[in-house]
Amino acid sequence: MSFVYSKLWRFKALFSALFTAWRVLENKIATLVNLERRGIVVDNLLYCLCEKEKESHRHLFFDCIFAWLVWCHFFEWLGVKFVIHIKSVSNYFHFELCKASSLVNDFWGAIWVGVVSEIWKQRNKVIFKKMKG
Repeated sequence: MSFVYSKLWRFKALFSALFTAWRVLENKIATLVNLERRGIVVDNLLYCLCEKEKESHRHLFFDCIFAWLVWCHFFEWLGVKFVIHIKSVSNYFHFELCKASSLVNDFWGAIWVGVVSEIWKQRNKVIFKKMKG
């Protein structure tokens, strides 16, 4: 994993977005499932946007219909065919292009960081500001 992080930290992105991406890759983000695992009492483990699955990092960023739609619209906007991986590291490596330069791959990696960060921000808006997605 150190290879992943050495690349992650050199991306041109806000530190807060990079830190969020690192926490997603490590499954150290404060999802309801992770909070409960750490001994914090949580009344309802269901993800606030879909209210169908427990709020795990995998569901929140990759498996939920809302996250899936974000990824779909993003790839459609770019005109790229895609497969959505539900494991965070596999999803991250999906943005690594085999024959591209490191500059191009850094650009794509920064895009991944931005999308993950924005999904997390939207989740927090819904929870803390009582906004609907």
